[in-house]
Amino acid sequence: MERLDHSAAIFDDQGRLLAQAEHIPVHLGSLPWGLVKTLEYCDREGIDLEESSMMVVNNPYIAGTHLNDVTVIRPIYQSNRLVAYAANKAHHADVGGKVPGSISIDAKSLFEEGVVIRCRNRSGICHPEKQVRRRRGNKSHVEIPHTNREEG
Repeated sequence: MERLDHSAAIFDDQGRLLAQAEHIPVHLGSLPWGLVKTLEYCDREGIDLEESSMMVVNNPYIAGTHLNDVTVIRPIYQSNRLVAYAANKAHHADVGGKVPGSISIDAKSLFEEGVVIRCRNRSGICHPEKQVRRRRGNKSHVEIPHTNREEG
């Protein structure tokens, strides 16, 4: 049976919430907060959210809940001008990790809980990954399991 553990929302061009489904209470606060934090991160790191792109993030330090909640963000353009963002957060039953379901009571690191989308540096700082760029899928997602490990 479907759990309906997902939420969708529309935000203005500044990331302010305009409308949100009220299915899951934890998403009511985390989806707006996560969108703002993701946009701040992208701005700080020079990641451009151009028209027809989408970002995917599950890092709880950016998106606000846990690895199983994957957020997809898409900028909405009208006449080549950013006018809004659409975002969706949905719980996934298992994203890897040391136990089925990905939520271990004895995990000592984020990596033991499951796949983090996406770690690119030795410090373990993970950031949102561009899922779609100019209407084309990002083939680097095939590499996610290989990048989700602690550097030793």
